[in-house]
Amino acid sequence: NNLDNLSNKNIGDIISSISKLFETKLVDGKDLKLNKGLLDSSGKINRYVWAGTNQVAFTNRATDVAKNADLKKYGKDTRTESEKEDNLIKAEKGTAIHAVAEYIMQDLIEKDTSGLIEKNTYYIKPDIKKLLFNLNSDYDEAVVIFNKLKIGIKEILEQIKEKQLKADPTKKAVILTERTIFDVQTGGTVDLMYILSNKKAGIFDYKSIN
Repeated sequence: NNLDNLSNKNIGDIISSISKLFETKLVDGKDLKLNKGLLDSSGKINRYVWAGTNQVAFTNRATDVAKNADLKKYGKDTRTESEKEDNLIKAEKGTAIHAVAEYIMQDLIEKDTSGLIEKNTYYIKPDIKKLLFNLNSDYDEAVVIFNKLKIGIKEILEQIKEKQLKADPTKKAVILTERTIFDVQTGGTVDLMYILSNKKAGIFDYKSIN
């Protein structure tokens, strides 16, 4: 009810604070009333839990929608064991790419001098060498991928700055990365969310980068 009284920075701070309350963890999914096809062979599933506990915070994840659609269409997981292994590898690489994309955006925000972007205090920079290794064990190849990602992330930042410039050149946009958003039963993580000073917001999804 007090949304009108909050600035975009206030809203961003609230989202960041709430995000700290959750983490993802592999939990027993047998009592969650989910499509059994979502569970792994041991009956477990990755869910958002209250940080530091095994208590499930949200029964559903936003990513369940596509998986449930496939299960409805095919009736069961039709992937071979080899395909499942390939998908796990792709998922790990996707996580590494997202971590690097977040690092790049936060670094660009920190160094930005346009006066159009609010500085972030919630992000703690990880070891860049570890990020690069997770991206590719070959350092030179990892740097090539890093630089290609940086080009795309820079373009996103410029788009947001352009939107804020049109909204109000005297104020700043807020950019949030890898923050948890949710409703009563469903949780999800946004790759990047921006909130302009007029409180208009948008989301960028990095799946196309993967």
